[in-house]
Amino acid sequence: MIGPSHSEALSLKHCHPVAMRLYLNGLLKIMDTADGRVRGPRRLLASQLVTEVGPVAFAGRLQRPLQFGELGAMLDQLADRGLIESHGDAAEMNLLMVHRAPKVG
Repeated sequence: MIGPSHSEALSLKHCHPVAMRLYLNGLLKIMDTADGRVRGPRRLLASQLVTEVGPVAFAGRLQRPLQFGELGAMLDQLADRGLIESHGDAAEMNLLMVHRAPKVG
């Protein structure tokens, strides 16, 4: 498994615990290491990410799968923290892992 860089860890400190799991257990695991992107059909990748995150706490101690709406909210939070940029559309997920993208120039 790929660990977070120092700059990623600093940004993740201010994220919801589920967003941290999404980034560390999901996005880093399935990203293309050559260009720092996660891309593919939105439904397929969303299902894969929900599986990678695993059960989340609900109403105290109950565990349940992450809902797709919650997945979107967690991705938005990662984007707000400068960890990812979304370049996809309704059918295609195309996320740039900002700290993993090759430096240009």
